[in-house]
Amino acid sequence: MSNRKVDTVIIGAGTAGLYALSEVKKSGRSWLLIQGGEDGTTCARVGCMPSKVLLKTAELFSSRDQFESQGILGSSHLELDPVAVMTHLRKMRDMFTNGVRGRTTERMDDNHLIRGYAEFTGKNSLRANGQDITFNNAIVATGSSPVIPKPWQDFANLYTTDTFFEIEKLPSSIAIIGMGAIGLEMGQALSQLGVRVAGFDQAQTVAGIQDNELLEDALESLSTYFPIHLGEPVTLNQNDSGGVNVICNGIEESFDAVLLALGRRSNSLKMNLEAAGAAILDGQVSFNEQTMGVEGTSLYIAGDATSERAVMHEAADEGLIAGYNANQTTAKRFKRKTALGIVFTQPNIARVGNLVEDETTLSSLVKLTANGRAKVKHATVGGIKIIADRETGTIRGAEIVSVDGEHLAHLMAWAIEQKQTAMQLSKMPTYHPVVEEALSACIDSLTHQLNPNKSIAEQKLSILD
Repeated sequence: MSNRKVDTVIIGAGTAGLYALSEVKKSGRSWLLIQGGEDGTTCARVGCMPSKVLLKTAELFSSRDQFESQGILGSSHLELDPVAVMTHLRKMRDMFTNGVRGRTTERMDDNHLIRGYAEFTGKNSLRANGQDITFNNAIVATGSSPVIPKPWQDFANLYTTDTFFEIEKLPSSIAIIGMGAIGLEMGQALSQLGVRVAGFDQAQTVAGIQDNELLEDALESLSTYFPIHLGEPVTLNQNDSGGVNVICNGIEESFDAVLLALGRRSNSLKMNLEAAGAAILDGQVSFNEQTMGVEGTSLYIAGDATSERAVMHEAADEGLIAGYNANQTTAKRFKRKTALGIVFTQPNIARVGNLVEDETTLSSLVKLTANGRAKVKHATVGGIKIIADRETGTIRGAEIVSVDGEHLAHLMAWAIEQKQTAMQLSKMPTYHPVVEEALSACIDSLTHQLNPNKSIAEQKLSILD
């Protein structure tokens, strides 16, 4: 067994770990990357990217339903090859993951990369692949694994996103447990590709939508693709044909397969973090989200390993913060960016900023029914809700169920990040015809609530003299 001493150890070569490494390298200090499991980020390998490939294929195939009404004939002859669909998905997935590997781990030698899983043995020591490592700082970026309830772990034909993209052909039917982002995206895509789908969630909402009107809009649209059962627990039983029976609210239905989309759990709890002095509270590591430091230790933690903000852009930021502070004598606090979450269903579902409403806030909700561009896109179900500070008009948050909602969400996130007010945004130019006109109308409604005695000209334009 060999012994090594390095300044900084990065554990995990996913998004957070690789971004942390980019900062650590700038210091000129010694470093070591420890990587267990498969290379390639969660996003590229089993998350963001393969699911978007499936969504795009599904969108292309399902658009045939609108062809004839618009004068495009012959769509009834289009057929789907369920094997080719998955082959294409994996080809695209491999392109993304190979790109990550080719730029990172494949270029590293044994002096900088250890293959294996790390376990802490002391405040400043760990063991990986038979080697004892002593370090000044360690960055834990070990990612996460899908949640699989124990009673279901031995079921055949039960998948998570870590395994689903490896199947050879699409199933003929599937139950999806969990109606968060990935559950909704996969449900809509698979339904558009001809798979019989049903969705289930114990919560009374989907994708965390808070506003009741927007929730109704989302369910109205999504339920045209597949039935969604909310507010009831489910029971799974393996049936004699190799499929799975799903029991919900007294009704039993059989499916060829089940996709679990119940969230992910941090892998960091498997590393004996307590030996390094970390406090574990309710199954989570206690850390400072502005420094990414684990209190009372020489550790930093980033990405899905934190069990917080489990999305790619947050993992990247956390990796940068952790890597930067690992180079410092005293850790610096960083301002975190405006919270932003997007579900790439049609309509898109997005949540931006702070959505708490109380006596200090006011809000406006505008539906898409009158938006000309939404009508052209045959996508008038949905709306935009914006929340602002009642005194200053500063935008606090937005909830969106809309075609092209991914772009509207970014506009709102950037506005919130810059602490812009409804009055300032009302003076921004808006072209016609675009879906952004609905966003502008929602902002104008807030501006009018804040300044009811001002003319429309004063609200929307700046007076020069």
